[in-house]
Amino acid sequence: MNRPSPQRVAEILRNLYHAQPGNEALSPAELARAIQRETTCSRATAFRAVADAVRTGAIRYTDAETEAG
Repeated sequence: MNRPSPQRVAEILRNLYHAQPGNEALSPAELARAIQRETTCSRATAFRAVADAVRTGAIRYTDAETEAG
């Protein structure tokens, strides 16, 4: 399995927000678990995908929140 693109990570994050209204603060670990469920990639690959998405600006992570960018 290839690492999900930053755009795919942002899409998964948006889907999480729509599925769980009011859940505005997601930890990187929660996002990584959602990436694993959606893509069947490994835990390490999911965390690397989160890091890539933050690095490219596809999502923002600030003070224990992950936001679609």
